[in-house]
Amino acid sequence: LPIVSKHKSTRLAAIAKVLSNGYYDIVALQEIWVYNDFEFLRKNVKHIFPFAKYFHSGVFGSGLAVFSKFPIISSSFYPFILNGKPLQVFHGDYYVGKGVGTVRLNHPQLGYLDVFNTHLHAGYGDRYKAHRAAQCWQLANLLRSFVIAGNHVVMTGDLNSIPDSLNYRLIRDHSLLTDSWTQTYDPGFTCNSPFNTFSRYYQKDNVAAGKRLDYILYSRTFRLECIKSEVVMKDVIPGANISYSDHFGVSAVFHIVNHSEKMDISGHLQPSTVDALIQLLEQELTVAKYDAKKHIYCVMTCIFVLLILIMLTILLPTQFRLTIYGHLATILTPLFCGLCMIIISIIGSFCFVIGLVFGRTEQNSMREMIDEIKLLKGTLAS
Repeated sequence: LPIVSKHKSTRLAAIAKVLSNGYYDIVALQEIWVYNDFEFLRKNVKHIFPFAKYFHSGVFGSGLAVFSKFPIISSSFYPFILNGKPLQVFHGDYYVGKGVGTVRLNHPQLGYLDVFNTHLHAGYGDRYKAHRAAQCWQLANLLRSFVIAGNHVVMTGDLNSIPDSLNYRLIRDHSLLTDSWTQTYDPGFTCNSPFNTFSRYYQKDNVAAGKRLDYILYSRTFRLECIKSEVVMKDVIPGANISYSDHFGVSAVFHIVNHSEKMDISGHLQPSTVDALIQLLEQELTVAKYDAKKHIYCVMTCIFVLLILIMLTILLPTQFRLTIYGHLATILTPLFCGLCMIIISIIGSFCFVIGLVFGRTEQNSMREMIDEIKLLKGTLAS
């Protein structure tokens, strides 16, 4: 974003230069919040990537973009059902409209290749833990449907989740995808690196501070196999002494084999993972109900205060009509009470929307996901 993003023009130009070397066939980017920045990149790499897609969503856009050497024949965007809280304006996730963008490429050897790009809800401690888990469930279900259909699938993105988390296990096990990193690369990190100039751990003697939040997963078949995976763009920009981004890039190289045999697709979530997910969503549902009630009580309070203000507007001028303050009361009472009624009405309307409209939507979305997961749990037990 302008102002918020430091050295944005320098970094965009440097990223475009790296992508222009022609080494990559497909590039997926996150946090491209400004469409003009996407246009800048597309213009500068068009000779390498003639096909590109930016995913529009929410107030500010999803921030997701895909560049490809291969023709993009179709695209879709799937918004996340649970995507943060509208009151948390400065967190921004609710307003950017995060989700999953997918493009279908026409690859000369594979045929159709479905590439997914996503960016899950940011951390902020455990505050949005349930929302992020719900997004992972939605993402894993979507990916699973494509894999079961026999499609070649590659999923990329910032999952804001570490490899030993519930979210990672959910996506890995339920989507039937393979983590390219674990196939060919040793443990490492992509974020919070002491070698990244935008990290709070920069130049601190704390190598263990880094986290792996960025992933490339794929449907492992007899035709598609990852032969190399690595962290890229780790160095600073030449001549600028700043990193390309607060996250390092992740690269994967796949070997394509002309093989007609199909690989057996199997895999399922562990019961412990399912139970943990259900418990997390049920706890968040209880919190969501409580938050909604607070806002509804606020609406009722506003209505009560409005009634009092209306009564004061009528009674005070009448009460002081025959006194020396009569003229003053007739003028000031409607002005003061009217201003208060406007403020109270705005607050009440806002609480009504947050408590009833958003509150009910959030609760019903959680109930639906809990039902879906419990149904899956029943099939695992049988």
